[in-house]
Amino acid sequence: EEALECFERVINLDGKNAFGWYYKGSILHSMRRYEESLECYEKAVAMDWNTTILENNTNNFWSKVELAPLPDWQFLKANALALLKRYEEGLECVEKAIVKFGNRSDWLWTKASFLVKLQRYEEGLEYSEKSLKMEKKNWDCLWVKGSALVKLERYDEALECFDKSLKMNKENAIVWSNKGSALVKLERYKQANECFEKAFKLDIKKYEDGFWVERDKDEMAKAWNDKGSALVK
Repeated sequence: EEALECFERVINLDGKNAFGWYYKGSILHSMRRYEESLECYEKAVAMDWNTTILENNTNNFWSKVELAPLPDWQFLKANALALLKRYEEGLECVEKAIVKFGNRSDWLWTKASFLVKLQRYEEGLEYSEKSLKMEKKNWDCLWVKGSALVKLERYDEALECFDKSLKMNKENAIVWSNKGSALVKLERYKQANECFEKAFKLDIKKYEDGFWVERDKDEMAKAWNDKGSALVK
């Protein structure tokens, strides 16, 4: 709250300060105030980066470093749109970033995730594979690829992706739940329930630690549904 107040003062004094808008947005994002954070990100990315650098750094220090943070501002904007389930806008945001900044592994798998949400599964799979060619050990991208494969009913391949993802990050409840759902489709109910149990334990811990968000709620609701189906079988 104190940090938020500081950046609000910065903006009140200088409404064209992109850094102030960016940091205010990131704080609101962490507070799960996604609509407000999105407004801040939009203001930040709309400003002229080079003008902001010159106006806020009279010693021209920033002219000597790579201006890498700007694409990350776009990344946070896309993430806020995803959390708000505004997938078409999120996809548009990512595509503009790719045109402006070029292909990056994180942009490609983020585009893939939006495509999967929009039920464009073949395209989602294509972009996840492009991302993995650039960065093979990316558990996020492996999860997105697995999600696309599940929707395409390629369950064995999906399981391979989820297993690789979990080798890198065993603490992700959503990947465990997605793996469980794929196992249900293969009628491997005992293994599926083991995955769901791991997912639920991790989800409870995540909720208690204060990291639980609306996206996780939707995924866990599906996991409970799939576990119920497995128990009925």
